[in-house]
Parts: sequence; C-alpha cells; structure tokens
Amino acid sequence: MSENISFKRDEIIPFLKQLSRMFTYVSLLDVAAGKKYITAENGELKTVSVGEDASNPDSITMRALNGKTQINKFEFLKQNIFFVTAKYILIESREYVLESVSMINNDSLFKDFGKNDFIRLFNEYSDENYRDPLTTCYNRRYYDDQKQALQKATAIARIDLDLYRQIRETYGPMVTEAALKTLGITIQKCVRKTDSVIYLEGEKFLIFFYGMKQPVLKGKLEEIRSAIQRTVIPQHPAVKLSISIGGYFSEKISINDITKAQKLLDEARLHLNFVVVN
Repeated sequence: MSENISFKRDEIIPFLKQLSRMFTYVSLLDVAAGKKYITAENGELKTVSVGEDASNPDSITMRALNGKTQINKFEFLKQNIFFVTAKYILIESREYVLESVSMINNDSLFKDFGKNDFIRLFNEYSDENYRDPLTTCYNRRYYDDQKQALQKATAIARIDLDLYRQIRETYGPMVTEAALKTLGITIQKCVRKTDSVIYLEGEKFLIFFYGMKQPVLKGKLEEIRSAIQRTVIPQHPAVKLSISIGGYFSEKISINDITKAQKLLDEARLHLNFVVVN
C-alpha cells in the first residue's frame, strides 16, 4: 500500500492546474458522490459526467479506492497508447481518486517491438491472467484476486448447468465443453459489461451485479434462464440446455453471501430450469 496523500480544499485546485500542464488529462473523482472534476479554463473545478465503468470493481478507479493505494495501467484507443495512474487521496478527510493520463508517443520506448505488436501482446497477457479460455468468462484467479472489490456488488447469482453429469456421461467431454462455452457466451450477452460473470469449475458460474435493484433481479435472472433454454449448441442441436439459478440481493454484499446464493440455488435445483431469489 502506497503512502496516502492528504490535501486541504484550497490546495487541490493549484495542484490540479500544475498536473494539467504535465499530463494529457487529469481528473478528480468523488466516487461516493458520483462526480468527476477537471480544471476549467478559468482555473475553477468543473463537474463532468462519470461513466458507469467508474463504479466497476475491475476499474482502476475502484481498485485504487478500495485498496487506498495507487494503481497504474496501460489503455489503448485505436493506435494510441496511454499510461493511466489512479491515486487514492484525501481532501479534508474525504476520499477521492486522482487520475492522470499520459499519451505515449515515443516509438523508441518499444525498442524491437512495434506499437501494434505491443498492444496485441499486452491484451493477450491480460486475458490469459483473468479469462477462462473455454467460456470466455472471468476465471477463478480473478475471483480470488478481486474478492474485496466484488463486495461492491448489490446482487449475486449462482448458476449451475442442469444435468451436467448426464450430459458428460451421455455425450462425452467435447459436447460438455461446447455446452459450457455456449453457456458462458450467452450469459455474458445478457448482462452489462460492468457486471462480472465468473466461471468457477464444472457446471458452476457466478455473477456479481453492480447497481442492481431488488425488484429487477428476478426478471434479469429469468431473462438469462430463458435465453439459455432457447440456445442451440453449434453442431449439437439435439442437446437441450437449461440452468438453475439462485439470486441473492443485499445493499451491502459480503463475499460470504455466496453461501446464501448457493442455498437459493439448491432450492432451484429441486425443480431444474428454475430461478429462486431472496
């Protein structure tokens, strides 16, 4: 954990103005209030819109806030490469995240790599770390590394592929893998990019929903269940898929609430192709 930096309110505007001369873009995020500030031409703080990605636990902003630390990463926009820093700071005891962005425009930094090769290799490395190659969902390593951030969710869903063992014993491992791949892709199409779909193992999936409202949860899970029921596995149309889902809502999610979602899933599995929520 890096050392925390604290400012008085009258110190932050001159500091942001100095940073704006050094970096391509500088912003100050008040995540709790959902506000982002930049320095306007008159030197005052100007409020700008905050995208929904800012509250995603995977985002550099939330990782810096939750860890009370500094996080760095590369971002790519078309053929441009940016180095982004998110720094946790305090302004009169209130939590903020200070973000600075620098465009990397010196090709000599890449030495023997071309810029396009660098972007391709970096993206491949990131996916290898946190993506399951079969289902394309986040993997168990992602779940283990991001437990603290995942607790920012407001709902958890535990999903099992129905009749998993029967599919495996009847059709073999290749068809079972095709079923899991189809399942992972279909679930991800039904949720927002800011939600986290995780493949754990076997027939087991997890979804963490952010900003989910309790009245909406049942409908969303029914949408996912129905989408899976309509799905056809490429080259294996005779195999019919269905899922059972346990959905748990809470305004303050704990990682231990997965056990509560699991109990609701156990109820749903008594029926198969069924959704149970709290």
